[in-house]
Amino acid sequence: YKAGRGEQAAQLLARAQERDLYNPDFRQLELEGYLRQSRQEGSEEARGMALDSAAAILRELLTQDPNNVPARRELVNALAKQQKYDEAQTQLDDLRTRVGAQGVLAAQVELYLSRGDDEAALRLCNERVGSQGDVSAYVLRGTVYTRLNQSANAIEDFRKALVLAPDNAGAQLGAMGLFLNSGDPDLVSQGLKFLDGSIARYPDNMDLKLMKAQYLSLI
Repeated sequence: YKAGRGEQAAQLLARAQERDLYNPDFRQLELEGYLRQSRQEGSEEARGMALDSAAAILRELLTQDPNNVPARRELVNALAKQQKYDEAQTQLDDLRTRVGAQGVLAAQVELYLSRGDDEAALRLCNERVGSQGDVSAYVLRGTVYTRLNQSANAIEDFRKALVLAPDNAGAQLGAMGLFLNSGDPDLVSQGLKFLDGSIARYPDNMDLKLMKAQYLSLI
């Protein structure tokens, strides 16, 4: 699967099952393969079929263990991508009873954004900022503002997060692109510093290297 040869990997797993060599680890590999296929370029139909298969395995895992939190989170994501928002919300509500409201805050915000309910997403973020006012609260709201193309508000939230925790990787990653495109020399310099730090932290991340190349081509 990791080599991009999903069809061959699926055939190997099928043969293992036929020969009674199948085990739960293979099922997990199969799930990872379907999730990877759903994120790859290709036809919408192919991605949809991969999501269907992944969701079926996730439901199977949850039948075996209803307390499998990672599987339930992944199922919420898969259902949202399939625009099955009501079912995704049901799964998320179940997850909330197991991990608490704060444990599903980011997932709930993401689900609201996926279904186009931007006001609800921001309302949740504002409540978190008002009650907690910590780094993660500002990063979450800054990320939402970025998704909604409200760059000025996003920059303000990431600046507040970085005042609280200058070395926070999430805040730096969120602020990076905004700062580089801000037109403010001080912010651009800070954004470039964050970009270089992120490349050093994640040397195999080609998206970060591409961002650096694109930035350098414009100056």
